[in-house]
Amino acid sequence: MKRKALKTTLTCITATGLLTTVAIAQPGPPESAPTTIVTYPAGTILENIAIAPNGDLFVTALDSGTIFQVSPTGSSRVFGEVQGALLGLAFDTDGTLVAAGGFSKNVYRFSLDGKASVVVNIPGASDLNGVTQLCPGTFLVADDAAATVWKVDVNTGTALAWLTGDLLAPPTNGLPIGANGIKEFRGAVYISNTGAGTILRVPVMRDGSAGTPEVYASSFQLPGIGTVGVDDFAFGSDGSIFAATQFGYIIRVHPNGTRTTIPTGTLGDAAVAFGRRPFDLHDIYVVNNGGAFLGLPGGPVPASIVRIATNITGVGAEHEQ
Repeated sequence: MKRKALKTTLTCITATGLLTTVAIAQPGPPESAPTTIVTYPAGTILENIAIAPNGDLFVTALDSGTIFQVSPTGSSRVFGEVQGALLGLAFDTDGTLVAAGGFSKNVYRFSLDGKASVVVNIPGASDLNGVTQLCPGTFLVADDAAATVWKVDVNTGTALAWLTGDLLAPPTNGLPIGANGIKEFRGAVYISNTGAGTILRVPVMRDGSAGTPEVYASSFQLPGIGTVGVDDFAFGSDGSIFAATQFGYIIRVHPNGTRTTIPTGTLGDAAVAFGRRPFDLHDIYVVNNGGAFLGLPGGPVPASIVRIATNITGVGAEHEQ
């Protein structure tokens, strides 16, 4: 799908109502059981995923600062790496990758051959997490500890606060992770606040600035587990949000507010993306860390990427509509 110009995107903003449904998500059987396409040693903390136009998966490992390039059939190689952590990543229009460096406060750009360079170090940042493209050359980076979303121009190497406020902050008592996953979809930016257990919707104004944020969805619950936070997520073509949890389920938030669950067969699910080739357009790829943060008695199990069929297509790269 051809990427739309920013002006066209911003003139197509449509209003949506708040999703206030708080019922426990009900099981919804996928079209097929999860299929593991590749595994990595226990202790590997797979964190985020972006899928290239040719269908290859690019996946960050938080623990090693590595980006793996993985084919849909499971062939994996190291694409690039940095000293320190890597979290969120997204493609720019020219095919380069932009990635967030966590506590390093660095935003990186990876060239087509995998060489990394620092775009900008943001002194006011705390922990740079999710990344999405706002328009060519401009990205939004969620800071999960500073109650801020940063706007980064990768061509000029500059950054400024695009959005701040309490809705982005982690709770004072609870999981200390605030703004985490972030995606642009149909003229608005959606942000998961993992600790608060919410997904926010922020209209994008015609000049590219942030409108007034609102809670789009909250009270995520899983049968037998209770209330959970959500990590990164992907959009289906019908407007559904497919959100990762750490507990072996994807929660699908339908446009009418109802929720269904999709079992992944894994633990520590952190991010979701739809395939982009004809054979996997209806499939989601889910990356996990093997339960690295769950305090499992025997320690984490091997990390993996699984593929699960759904009944709709995705929207492709984050900025495509």
